[in-house]
Amino acid sequence: MDVQRKLEILADAAKYDASCASSGTETRDSRNGKGMGSTDAGMGICHSYAPDGRCISLLKILLTNACNYDCLYCINRASSNVQRARFTVEEAVKLTLDFYRRNYIEGLFLSSGIIRSPNYTMEQVVRVARSLREDHHFRGYIHLKTIPEADEALIVEAGKYADRLSINIEVPTESSLSKLAPEKDVRAIRRTMGRLRLRLDEAQETKKDKRAPRFAPAGQSTQMIVGADTSNDQTILETSANLYGSYKLKRVYYSAFSPIPDASRSLPLQAPPLIREHRLYQADWLLRFYGFDLGEITDPLEGGMLPLDIDPKLAWALRHRERFPLDVNRASREDLLRVPGFGVKTVDRIISARRVTNLCSADLARLRVPRNKVLPFIVLPDHKPPAQLLDSNRLLHLDNETDFTGWRNAARALASNGIAPNDVTWTVAGGDAGLFTPSAIPAFDTEQSFNVPAAFVQLAKTAILNRNPERFALLYRLLWRLRTHPRLMGAATDADVARVQSLAKEVRRDEHKMHAFVRFREFGRGNDFRFVAWFEPDHHIVKLAAPFFERRFADMAWSILTPDRCAHWDGCKTIFTPGALKSDAPSSDPLEDIWRTYYANIFNPARLKIKAMQAEMPKKYWRNLPEAPLIDTLIAKARLMTQAMIDSEASVPRASQQRRDEPMKSPSVHTKPGSLATIRAEAADCRSCHLWKDATQTVFGEGPNHAPIMLVGEQPGDKEDLAGKPFVGPAGQVLNRALEEAGLDRDKVYVTNAVKHFKFVPRGKIRLHQKPNTPEIKACRPWYERELASIKPALVVAMGATAAQTVFGKITPIGKNRGHLIDLDEAGPETKALVTVHPSYLLRLPDEDAKAREYANFVKDLKLAASFLHKLNAA
Repeated sequence: MDVQRKLEILADAAKYDASCASSGTETRDSRNGKGMGSTDAGMGICHSYAPDGRCISLLKILLTNACNYDCLYCINRASSNVQRARFTVEEAVKLTLDFYRRNYIEGLFLSSGIIRSPNYTMEQVVRVARSLREDHHFRGYIHLKTIPEADEALIVEAGKYADRLSINIEVPTESSLSKLAPEKDVRAIRRTMGRLRLRLDEAQETKKDKRAPRFAPAGQSTQMIVGADTSNDQTILETSANLYGSYKLKRVYYSAFSPIPDASRSLPLQAPPLIREHRLYQADWLLRFYGFDLGEITDPLEGGMLPLDIDPKLAWALRHRERFPLDVNRASREDLLRVPGFGVKTVDRIISARRVTNLCSADLARLRVPRNKVLPFIVLPDHKPPAQLLDSNRLLHLDNETDFTGWRNAARALASNGIAPNDVTWTVAGGDAGLFTPSAIPAFDTEQSFNVPAAFVQLAKTAILNRNPERFALLYRLLWRLRTHPRLMGAATDADVARVQSLAKEVRRDEHKMHAFVRFREFGRGNDFRFVAWFEPDHHIVKLAAPFFERRFADMAWSILTPDRCAHWDGCKTIFTPGALKSDAPSSDPLEDIWRTYYANIFNPARLKIKAMQAEMPKKYWRNLPEAPLIDTLIAKARLMTQAMIDSEASVPRASQQRRDEPMKSPSVHTKPGSLATIRAEAADCRSCHLWKDATQTVFGEGPNHAPIMLVGEQPGDKEDLAGKPFVGPAGQVLNRALEEAGLDRDKVYVTNAVKHFKFVPRGKIRLHQKPNTPEIKACRPWYERELASIKPALVVAMGATAAQTVFGKITPIGKNRGHLIDLDEAGPETKALVTVHPSYLLRLPDEDAKAREYANFVKDLKLAASFLHKLNAA
């Protein structure tokens, strides 16, 4: 099978994954060394858009669509009759580099079906990333799908090469996952997410140390399929809030279930409306960026579903009319964020602007907010429109359309001589000055010098690249006003400031589109070989955009031809020449047929969003895109293709497909019925109370099987929940230090908790500890009893009130029972108990003197335990 046919199959198989971002990673480029590629921190580029509205930023492929798993929602499941294919590592690497050289993509998104075993599959995925980074010094973006059951060493190696790692949670509940994907284990997924978060936290702590190994600088993400099961929006958002808080995910992607060929009969026949997916994203952003609590969005939902006709913020505002209208000039940032139609950036600009001036209704238009949506919820004073500008009578001549230096020198001289903006007309060489002769620039008056903010200078350098003929006059008018109002740049609603910012924004958008839609083609041979592209920018941006291509394609010779100016890179520097004709550029490239194959198959016809595609990829750019001829045909066939998938009958899998290549087997556990290993394995499946639902895993005890001392805490914390081990977080560090000072070796004591699952409330990307209640303590006590019976310690140390309640079977005050040994008849006539505080109590004390005093008492209690152990050993 040739590469093009493989791409057709494996791109089609990958299109159902919603993740496509190439943002949030560290900054890299290839100018200072060998290799190719770059990443700009904070943003990625969409180089094309499919008719389903989705950005095509990364080469999104599967290494293979063969799979041992039989997930019912997946087109690549073992029982499906789809044609199978597999890229070699070398083919995946070459395809990525070839597409990247032509500026089709930002990098690679690589996933795979599970073949042979999770470890084997993960090794193949890592090999692709390793080859790109080490053999080809590729510095573009890499996103790898990780396999939860793979060894941690392979996950760590994946993080070494990838910018982002992801593990799909797939559906919001464990029961749905068991039904739809019986081979997948939600606990394994959460454990791997927990290990990834610990690695990411470690990498963040050592970020300033350049010698420290990198680990997935763009973090981790996941995906949930919406509509494949009966879960409502409230359940989905609750799961998302838990994932954000527990594992600090960068993103949860929501993917509306769409029909697939050869579908299972267990799946719904119709996809949910795409607007439901959109509403979930809006609610997700309210939780992450707008300060909303989960309950504010989900508690009032009818049937647990977000309304489809209005967005969730508007729905909240309509339910809380008593909180409106808000005075925009006085309301807090927190309140302004709750106004329908106000985004985070808009609110920040409002707060900045109102420090300078009192905002009025006209200012909203300058901020480009949806006034019809906003006005019912806000209060503003009246306003007057700005005075009309008069015609000028002084003619200033600039050398060219982007002559910032000439404009700056002239503007400084004019302003220092008190020449008002209304008295100046600006022209450019080659332009029509009419009957008037250009005026001489007056000498700069040093006695009237003034300073302007650096922000204005930077903004002017960008805005002057706009083709708008009024830009020079507008910039001078703003400069003139800055002499007497130096803080004017902070007033985003000022008419002149807003207009200049708008001009600059148009330039930056045009620059971004050039980064995205330039397409290189091979040209010439031998020493004359280079990659050449044709592009028609709206503004004068060639010189502005060139550094991006220098960073990204430092190892190849390239030229970008435009009607105004051309850029040529020889591997060392960029040379700019006058404009060219489109006929000077090559008209085709040998790789374009393969790219069109990928484009046609990554499009999901069930998700047709023509307006979304055209909003991001306007038709004026299509004429230079090799995929453009396919778009109208794909749109025309989309509905027929979708209906065909819905109407197709589920088929019986081929016999060859029913066989497994080295099928995975669950490892057998050889344990004795009463051993700690048996109890630990059984506890991993504990469902005695609700705490298991949100926790990553059961955190069982740790230590020697017959330790003389057993330490019992309250419950695992954030770090313990992720690591699966007791007392490894801040409280564990306090305990380790106290044990050492008391003369006890932690490796020789058994450490556990009264409650085995972490109880918390998510708050954004943190998890707030919650004290277990009595039913939860009682539900978990049998595990303590079985640990106690197996270990048979001579002394049980209860650290904290929850531990004491578990050890003694009733509420036991710490103060009254601290400092002496107590008979623990339940465990045997010779077993003693000791009550003390929990180490986390010491961390919460605000007063340093009190903290030192209580820590000394804690060590004193542990010394009593050490003395008991010494006497026991002596006897």
